[in-house]
Amino acid sequence: MSGADAAGEAGQRNGAPDGGTDLPAALLKALKVALVVVGLCTPIVLLETSQGIDNQLRLDWRVPLVAVLAGLAFLGSLAVTFGATAASAQGTTWQNYRCADGTEFLVGFFGYDKRAHMQVDGKAVTLQKRIALGGSRYSGGGVTLRVTKSGTTFKIGKRPVTSCQLT
Repeated sequence: MSGADAAGEAGQRNGAPDGGTDLPAALLKALKVALVVVGLCTPIVLLETSQGIDNQLRLDWRVPLVAVLAGLAFLGSLAVTFGATAASAQGTTWQNYRCADGTEFLVGFFGYDKRAHMQVDGKAVTLQKRIALGGSRYSGGGVTLRVTKSGTTFKIGKRPVTSCQLT
């Protein structure tokens, strides 16, 4: 599956057939975030008590401040929604491998994440990027994946290292 296919499927899960974010759903989510901010700001920010010149306690309303905070929350929610969609679609690579010992696995590389996300033997494994003299080396959970110019090798558990090819 290519990166474009993965982005398209992610977009379809979000409700947009073209791989983008569903605008009405994003607006509704942002509105909910803004309403939560208004609800949380009401007792803390909206109402301010002060002492008047006649030594009486006054209750002052700060509606513009709450409106600004809710507007920032609304715009921030939209920015995060559309920014996350663009980041997840950008730089996403899915690769299928078949190894000499018969093992097959799927590896995902995301532009915003240095880790490799692997599906092998029916289990999801996240591999941390490690220092390598040549190419890239990822390991974690008893799994090691090495990708070099000369080829790809894979080791899981106590099994011997095996060479793998893209399918």
